[in-house]
Amino acid sequence: MAVKKEGVTYDEIVRSVRAGNFAPVYYLMGEEAYYIDKVSEFIVDTVLKEEEKDFNLTVCYGTDVTADEVINAAKRFPMMAERQVVLVREAQSLPGKERLSFYLEHPQPSTVLIFCHKHGVLDKRKKLAADMGIETKQLKTKDELVEAICAEDVVPGDESTETPELSAAMPTT
Repeated sequence: MAVKKEGVTYDEIVRSVRAGNFAPVYYLMGEEAYYIDKVSEFIVDTVLKEEEKDFNLTVCYGTDVTADEVINAAKRFPMMAERQVVLVREAQSLPGKERLSFYLEHPQPSTVLIFCHKHGVLDKRKKLAADMGIETKQLKTKDELVEAICAEDVVPGDESTETPELSAAMPTT
């Protein structure tokens, strides 16, 4: 069963991923779709080498798949690599999200499952949010973190650049 954490900052995610400590599930959510995509790309690029992506990266969209199809993809084993990544974009549109709770009880150790829930947060009243330990705490990214993830020049203290609000959940086993 996943250990519940009160809230995970993006700093913690980046440090953990860079150190090679990958959580079985990342649920990235918030109003800023651009930063959610950048964080998910950072995780994918760190977990998989370029030559491993052809066989071990599954990208699906919540509008096109069901929760059962996501679970089936996550239960597969990687091919000629240590890990595989299943990236679910538009997770807010994924039908049957409640069935993911079963997967969270026994996640595949060789799979990194990433959900990108944009333009909002997961309803914390739902069982899935409780199983993931999501407190739906709004987090603000820091200029240094945005710079590290996005590999762009961010000027600290630049008032013309608004800091987006983002939320993250990272259940660990």
